[in-house]
Amino acid sequence: MNILTLFLKFMLIGVFTIGGGYASLPLIERYIVDGGLMTMPQFTDLVALSQMTPGPIFINAATFSGMNIAGIGGAAAATIGSVVPSFIIVSILSSVYVRYEEAGLMRSALEGVRPAVMGLIAATAVSMIFEATLWPVTLLSIGDAKKALFTGEGFTGLARVAAAIPYADLIAVCIIAGGVVLMRAFKVKPIFIMVGAAAVGGVLYLVL
Repeated sequence: MNILTLFLKFMLIGVFTIGGGYASLPLIERYIVDGGLMTMPQFTDLVALSQMTPGPIFINAATFSGMNIAGIGGAAAATIGSVVPSFIIVSILSSVYVRYEEAGLMRSALEGVRPAVMGLIAATAVSMIFEATLWPVTLLSIGDAKKALFTGEGFTGLARVAAAIPYADLIAVCIIAGGVVLMRAFKVKPIFIMVGAAAVGGVLYLVL
């Protein structure tokens, strides 16, 4: 891909990334994955690496995406493109926000943006969960599992879940469930969960 085009794509993503780094993931998925520049498994791995490495997840994701698509030049273009809009917009709006943060219109606008951001994050999370927990990972298995789980022709209630089980990677499901329990119930720090999940996945997937 042309490096200038890559720069412009990530600059556009940066303009509309409202709500933090995770809010950028649906946009990256739309422009990069749906655009045919990266596969969904690559995108899922990219998100995991972006989360594990130091720095903001959006910038890390931009750097990894650019490197995967166009090498070092692509990494630089995507990283710079992702940062430039935020730098310009925040520099302009910071003084306005400080002055008018209690204004009714601004607070109402922010209240309206929050649910939209949560919806974008949730949509990407659902796609990533299917990608991470289906085995083998193919478009056919993803489509069949979604059909079995959500439409479940001839199935109702728990029978729909049972119909989707043959498509599931049970190791991935157990790792996700274990991570959620450790984080929520035992307050284990995310970095330890990720390191542990990497170790468990490395052993189990290698052996099995």
